[in-house]
Amino acid sequence: VLRIHTATGGHPLHAIEIGRLLAGGATLDEALVHPSAYAVIMKRIEALPFDTRRVLLTAALTTRPTLERIRSVFPGRDVEAELDAAVKQQLADVRGGAVVFAHPLARAAVVAAAGAAGRRDMQLALAASTDDPDERVMLHVAAADGPDAALAVDLDAASERAAERGDLQVALGLARRAVELTPDRDVGDRVERLLTAAELASSGGDGFLPVELAEAAEALSDDIDVRFRAGVTKFLTIGNRGDNDTAIALADALLPQLVDHPAKRARINDLRAQALLRNDIPTALAAAAAAVEAAIEAGDDQMVLREQALWTMICVLAGRPVDL
Repeated sequence: VLRIHTATGGHPLHAIEIGRLLAGGATLDEALVHPSAYAVIMKRIEALPFDTRRVLLTAALTTRPTLERIRSVFPGRDVEAELDAAVKQQLADVRGGAVVFAHPLARAAVVAAAGAAGRRDMQLALAASTDDPDERVMLHVAAADGPDAALAVDLDAASERAAERGDLQVALGLARRAVELTPDRDVGDRVERLLTAAELASSGGDGFLPVELAEAAEALSDDIDVRFRAGVTKFLTIGNRGDNDTAIALADALLPQLVDHPAKRARINDLRAQALLRNDIPTALAAAAAAVEAAIEAGDDQMVLREQALWTMICVLAGRPVDL
């Protein structure tokens, strides 16, 4: 017992695997030469029938390892019978109509034993057999071995769906993966995806990532629309983390670039006015007035109404008479 404890470092799973070897007729010296529980589990998996390993691989790679889902990949096959060998080896079990691995190491070993090509083939087979667009795109992403413009477009759509559900963290993760899969030649697409990811991160309350992503977009393009969207995202992010002075300075630096863009100028002055409200109402009032003027210049009636409402509110706070 002391030798087993020393060899396993007290790890219960490794000790159990050594016990299996001893029960199978191995001597203690033979059982103790195995370097880890993972190695022992891998050896047992490699000894399983090919069809059993395929079914286990399907269960390991899908987010829904139900028997029904596995049958969608292997129609007409007796999946439960093929799992029987793994169940007898206590590597996996079937509970509530789903495959459950005995330990995360067993799942990891199943995937590793398949090799890169086998794993990719199964991911594509799973993708081809699902009606869920989000599962399909994630399986294609997992199988991707480099940039893929079409797959990046699919990720854009999946990110939008997640954002519409209110799952901003998932949407952000998908948007960032879309950036990674954008081919280098598609600079405009990469910039758009960086900005989208920055805006999602900002909406999710991250205090630093939005700035990083926005600045990455700015580094690739000097287009005014890019500078404006990046500037708004940085302003909101920096302001939300409490650095109001830096946010206002950023807006002040952006305004001269927007001379010929009144709608954008109105938006920036609106943000300045709201930020200045905290400690400088007179300057906030001037910024709100500038926002109204820019909105009128832009010819956007709805924007004019919004900016006039902001200006009126600040007038009230400043104690100035307002004709309502």
